[in-house]
Amino acid sequence: MKTPTAAQLIERFGLQPLTFEGGHFRQTYVAEESVAAEALPKRYGAPRTLGTAIYYLLTSEPDSFSALHRLETDEIYHFYLGDPVEMLLLHPDRHGERIVLGAGRSGRAARAVRGSARSVARVEANLRGQLRTDGDHYGAGLRSCRLGRRQTGSADSRVSRTR
Repeated sequence: MKTPTAAQLIERFGLQPLTFEGGHFRQTYVAEESVAAEALPKRYGAPRTLGTAIYYLLTSEPDSFSALHRLETDEIYHFYLGDPVEMLLLHPDRHGERIVLGAGRSGRAARAVRGSARSVARVEANLRGQLRTDGDHYGAGLRSCRLGRRQTGSADSRVSRTR
């Protein structure tokens, strides 16, 4: 079976550019139930759905990468097809961790990332791309995230996402 191109995947799954973070995505699930703001940690600041899921595609194009960001909640990445993606996690205790999501000896098929970690991702050098899904609890992923500023590497610029 021939591996589909990025353009074919974008068309097949109806993916749209995720301009403020990078890559292409489409939301595939939003839970019908929600949790009241008072029942959640203060960092959420508003009611949240019980969960969301998206398709997310990175390609080998120079501008296709997941910009430095931090979500308010844990996120689970599931690899579906394509090349390995290198992720750098920056943890609150200031240690860094490099992981690979994808097929092969060094890659993982799935990985959970704590909401307190900042992350950035790109397709490993000289490869074509990867399709994966990301899921989170309390729907924080598509409501808001904190993007890092390129000059400082901090992650304190709030970006609101619309559904």
